[in-house]
Amino acid sequence: MSALLLKIARCSAALLGAAGLVGLYLEFYTELGLRGFVQFASYFTNLSNAGFVLVALGLAVLPGCVTSSTWFVVARGTVAISMVLTGLGYAALLRDTAGLFANPWINHVLHAIMPLIALIDWLAFPPDAPQLRFASSVWRWLLYPTVWVAYTFLHGWATGWYPYPFIDPNTSGGRDVVAVLAAMTALLVVLVFLLVQYQRWRVAHARDRADLANR
Repeated sequence: MSALLLKIARCSAALLGAAGLVGLYLEFYTELGLRGFVQFASYFTNLSNAGFVLVALGLAVLPGCVTSSTWFVVARGTVAISMVLTGLGYAALLRDTAGLFANPWINHVLHAIMPLIALIDWLAFPPDAPQLRFASSVWRWLLYPTVWVAYTFLHGWATGWYPYPFIDPNTSGGRDVVAVLAAMTALLVVLVFLLVQYQRWRVAHARDRADLANR
């Protein structure tokens, strides 16, 4: 794929994600008014999709010196694992909530299409050299999910509202919530490991091909 086509594809993906987020927010606004923004911004799905929109736009319009910088690669990796978790979590725990969406296309975009695009983007065009390291990537990439969990429980304790039933101790029970969070943490660690190892393999493979070409 040419650089121009890749930029167009990433901009298109960002526009699709933004359209889904705007459409979903309008549903929140129609039902809750302006106070619905806090709830809208409290969902892991919405924050992760918003992050991917920004990353995709950054990859499309920012120079390579920025997109290859440590902080951008950390942001990209964080978004990638969060989007994959969004898709897997929805398929495993929230498929029966599809009927809650007034516009079904929004549900498909945010929970299925965008996570798949985020994964494909990483697999097809992983960050260039240097090779990533799991030990440093795992705590950096898990920072956002950890902060989200902390915020969710603080906000839930203060208001009694939780964005997802499986992390609501009032409905699921404390042990079930802990079990779900432990499973999600383990899944995130596995995702970090897989994406890092894949990037390391791609970088090493590209280096080997360059060495063969120069012989």
